Amino acid sequence: MLQQRNLGLIFACLAMLIFAVVCYEDGDSPTSSGQAMESDLESSEWYSEITSRIQNDGYRIREADNAFEAFNPSQGFNLFLDADGLVVLDRDGEWSWNWTTVGYGRDLDFIDADAVSPELELDDEHGMGSDGEPLKLLTYDRGEMLEWYSNHIGGVEQGFEISERPLGNGPLIIKGEVGGDLTGSIPASDDRVVFSMGARGVLQYHSLLVTDSAGREIDSWMDIEGNQVSLVIVDSDAAYPLFVDPGLSLTPDWTFEPDEVDARLGWSVSSAGDVNNDGYDDAIVGAHFYDNGQANEGRAFVFHGSASGLSATADWTAESDQAYSYFGRSVSGAGDVTMTVTTMSSLGPITLTTVRMTKVGHLCTTARPRDYQPLLTGPRSPTRRKPISAAVSQAPAT
Repeated sequence: MLQQRNLGLIFACLAMLIFAVVCYEDGDSPTSSGQAMESDLESSEWYSEITSRIQNDGYRIREADNAFEAFNPSQGFNLFLDADGLVVLDRDGEWSWNWTTVGYGRDLDFIDADAVSPELELDDEHGMGSDGEPLKLLTYDRGEMLEWYSNHIGGVEQGFEISERPLGNGPLIIKGEVGGDLTGSIPASDDRVVFSMGARGVLQYHSLLVTDSAGREIDSWMDIEGNQVSLVIVDSDAAYPLFVDPGLSLTPDWTFEPDEVDARLGWSVSSAGDVNNDGYDDAIVGAHFYDNGQANEGRAFVFHGSASGLSATADWTAESDQAYSYFGRSVSGAGDVTMTVTTMSSLGPITLTTVRMTKVGHLCTTARPRDYQPLLTGPRSPTRRKPISAAVSQAPAT
């Protein structure tokens, strides 16, 4: 009941502030006054904090029948964690994937990982929920190795903290056994393990980063043999404790980044219809904080679809050439030939479930004929030890 009252107060405050955005004093221009007030609201620390907390609510790890569970809204999968490890389930039941830590050490001095019950601990990297309670990560205390999992917009972040150098010679190896409906492989010239269903990549185990107690990055890589994944670490010069940090997310079919900090790419994204009449839907994406000569003038990007996916670079772009016009804050398609791009002078409803782009932004989607609705996930979110990219191959069913 207390949490419900807190949420009610939060939404009431948001409603009052949003209402204030569209109010203006007599004699003022509604457009300029509304733009200025909404800009102040959107850039305020309070707005940033409260939208972040509301978003975080969807990623909480919760206790459930001698285990723990969570949902990842940006990735569209469910998580279950117990003494045996991690299970990832597609929200539509199309596939499952699981991980059980086998152990760690070196070839002749390997330490088996016994089943242990996980526990919730504070996650000091990913903030709080709307109720003011900090998010939590799940830990497996294996003596000299602590294993943990964090659920957030970038996917599932896995971590290992090894307190002392294991005995023996050769590289340090952490092994995990994987199962489920997906087949793992390492693409040529790649540093990730991709788990596929047939020819379609579904999950990626990626972004391995290993650092020592001095903050130095340690040489490491991933390997897979059969149903065992190995994290191989050259720790000969490492200062312990050692921090090992890979991530798990959906495999992207297509990505795009504007390479500009705080451009808010993907705040608004939509199918643009078939603007070039080739039988494939195209995508229109807004970046309303984009700067190109004028501060926060905004830019809209259109990408043509094809049988092989969306184009790698924008086929059409437009800017307002006017400072603080926030062009592209709302984008949409209308039929097969018309696109609509609005600025902040058109004050539409604020959707609290919209992912808030706070840094560069990362758009991941796939092109499909006609019925495809592109989905934005990202940005490259700060994680416990490093950034891992957000990724999605298709929009989850609603």
